[in-house]
Amino acid sequence: MERTEFTEFIPSLPQELGLECMTRLPYMAHRVASRVCKQWRELLESKDFYYRRKKLRYTHKVACLVQAVHGADVPQGSKPGSSPPSFGITVFDSVSQTWQRLDPVPKYPGGLPLFCQLASCDGKLVVMGGWDPVSYEQVSHVFVYDFPTRMWREGKEMPSKRSFFAIGAYSGRVYVAGGHDENKNALKTGWVYDLSKDEWAELSQMSQERDECEGVVIGDEFWVVSGYRTDNQGEFEESAEVYEFRPGQWRRVEEAWVPGRCPRSCVGAGKDGKLTRWADLDPEVRVAGRGIMFGSRVMFIGSENPGSPQGFYMVEMKDGQNGRLEKINVPEEFSGGDMPQAQAMAQTTAVLINHSSSDAITDFVLKQGNGVKGLSETGLKNLPKQYIQPLEEIISEDKIMPQASIPIIDMLELDGPAAEESVLLQNVKEATHRFFRLPAEEKRKYLKEFSPSNNVRFGTSFSPEAEKALEWKDYLSLFYVSEDEASALWPSVCRDQVLDYMRRSETVIRRLLDVLMKNLKVIEIDGTKESLLMGSKRINLNYYPTCPKPELTVGIGRHSDVLTLTVLLQDGIGGLYVRGDDDYWIHVPPVDGSLVINVGDALQIMSNGRYKSVEHCVMTDGSKNRISIPIFINPRPSDKISPLREVLASGEKAVYKEVLYSDYVKHFFRKAHDGKKTVDFAKIRLT
Repeated sequence: MERTEFTEFIPSLPQELGLECMTRLPYMAHRVASRVCKQWRELLESKDFYYRRKKLRYTHKVACLVQAVHGADVPQGSKPGSSPPSFGITVFDSVSQTWQRLDPVPKYPGGLPLFCQLASCDGKLVVMGGWDPVSYEQVSHVFVYDFPTRMWREGKEMPSKRSFFAIGAYSGRVYVAGGHDENKNALKTGWVYDLSKDEWAELSQMSQERDECEGVVIGDEFWVVSGYRTDNQGEFEESAEVYEFRPGQWRRVEEAWVPGRCPRSCVGAGKDGKLTRWADLDPEVRVAGRGIMFGSRVMFIGSENPGSPQGFYMVEMKDGQNGRLEKINVPEEFSGGDMPQAQAMAQTTAVLINHSSSDAITDFVLKQGNGVKGLSETGLKNLPKQYIQPLEEIISEDKIMPQASIPIIDMLELDGPAAEESVLLQNVKEATHRFFRLPAEEKRKYLKEFSPSNNVRFGTSFSPEAEKALEWKDYLSLFYVSEDEASALWPSVCRDQVLDYMRRSETVIRRLLDVLMKNLKVIEIDGTKESLLMGSKRINLNYYPTCPKPELTVGIGRHSDVLTLTVLLQDGIGGLYVRGDDDYWIHVPPVDGSLVINVGDALQIMSNGRYKSVEHCVMTDGSKNRISIPIFINPRPSDKISPLREVLASGEKAVYKEVLYSDYVKHFFRKAHDGKKTVDFAKIRLT
């Protein structure tokens, strides 16, 4: 393999640091960066740089589709009414849910060669072969699209003209086999194209001719599936030929396909590494079905009946089982055109290109430390599907109580003059922003898999493993055990300010609990009661980045907190809503210098329902980043919570049973947010 010499890319910066900066450059900036200087352009186009980004997980997969182009001009020289539609290449990014049309290939400004073949190789898109769209003559052209520069270049032409051949890519090379020549003779020859050297080399021949075959790369093998001989046109074989890359030889596989059935755009490799007939997986894609793997998900293109419009679907594949097809909303200009279905889908293919900033949403957001903040900063215009919430989770305008307000109670200072209090609150807000401005690799140190302690956790959403739709929020969660542990383990960029805020807020918390307990006939909060009410403390630094489609998602879903009390500090953006009477929602606007107090489930249980935990949620903002800083006051995990003895002293019947607090919390976190249903876990059920 040729190696690119990585030299000084940014003046005055060491070579490795300059290369690191270039590696982290967002994909959307590559086109501009490639014009800065020749050295940058050569770096961005190099195979080694692509593999470096891929190794460090700065790439992800997109689908490239050959589609009919709406409103395309008839190619010059064509007879009116006699020409097929023009075709172009559409790129669908499943991360940003965006669609775009690539510029035309060189030599063919009016549309792609008909029946051309596509392959993904070293992060580049390769187009080759097919028919001239005007003369219908076979062509041998090769075109290579470079995603960083958004430019096409011509590659070395194929050794001979062919169409309807199998194609696949492996380790920087594109393999072709079968198809037919200019005289419609089926072929059994094969060739390999080295992308970096721009050279062709001949392969050994297959055991038989295979026209209209399909190519699939599975592991270290290139499968050429089915096809037919020259003298048996249309009689598709059940066999396949498999080229083993490492020994460099063919082997024949019998009963690999359904006899008589065309494999074109229908056969692929499933996640299990076996041949899959995509059209058999669901009736909605049984006509000309095409599948494209996106990790554990598959994008399907197809239709239910001949002549029906083509549909685009995504399905989650788990444990070898197919989930339900979920329709992808496609802009009309990218729908593939209005034409007979057989003609449209015969021209449609797809490949995967690694080009951007993660291997998948889960990798980029959940595993690499980018969080949803990093996703927002890619500049995406549409909301990724993983974040689109069901309609019932979105607060519509008609469900918001107009002119409602939340009472404000003056608790005096936290623990000092008002000016000091203002500085204290501002300091902890600034500390929150500092943490979330850290590079992804720094925040990644506090992910569940890497954190030095379970008491320090960086994450996103609420419970991603249990949620059908993710929440648009990142957080740093800090359990307070002792000053020494916090000093040793909490991120230094925010540690001191957060600790100071927690210390100073304790005065307010004790005063609140004292008032609340007196109303329950608890005369004094002794050591036992104090441990039960506030034996455990946790603080979260929450970050809600700008959202491209705030009307489609939530920052936090509907829920009540499991604890005793929540003391919440908001910034000036707003977005917190609490459920009031008659299912209406009340906005809790931020008030400078104020704290929001929420009663939690534990206090509802201990008060036997006299105090009600509040159901609340957070909506996202389309133009501003928002932070909030809640302090969670909890019983200890080992405590058993139930209605207080003083509450039941008058003979009042208990509504809630005794539960171990750690069991209650586990029940809360093992599911998605679901309103106030968690408290039912502790209810006494009448038989």
